[in-house]
Amino acid sequence: MNQEWSLDPLYKGYDDPDFIRDMDLVPAKIEEFRKVVASLGQGEVKEDLIACLKAQEELEAFSYRLMLFLSLKQSVNSADEQAASGMAKVGMRMSTLGKDFTVAEKWIASIEDLQAVIDSDPFLKEYEYRLLRIKKDSAH
Repeated sequence: MNQEWSLDPLYKGYDDPDFIRDMDLVPAKIEEFRKVVASLGQGEVKEDLIACLKAQEELEAFSYRLMLFLSLKQSVNSADEQAASGMAKVGMRMSTLGKDFTVAEKWIASIEDLQAVIDSDPFLKEYEYRLLRIKKDSAH
């Protein structure tokens, strides 16, 4: 019985071409999200809302995979400088998105009949609680 776990489903190591590519893609993924946020309100509300949620979902899944790999590498070797450096690099870049998330939430909160928009699409129904919570919290 193998008593060691493998990170191969995430990345095969620091020299894995997929890991190297993904680390290099972090700025581009952030820029893609920023472009979606910057375009909110210029199209149809439902399509903009779907695009915003999908862009955020994609960015979070992408960055989560990197951060999970790096944090698990560091968890078995706290002196792993490559893991610490990678986590800092990704974390710092992701931390620049605070304003973008705020802009997106303010735009979502401004949608007049948000419930009707949510009810019009099965994808949006999956986010109903979150979307309505954003709208409700914006009143405070």
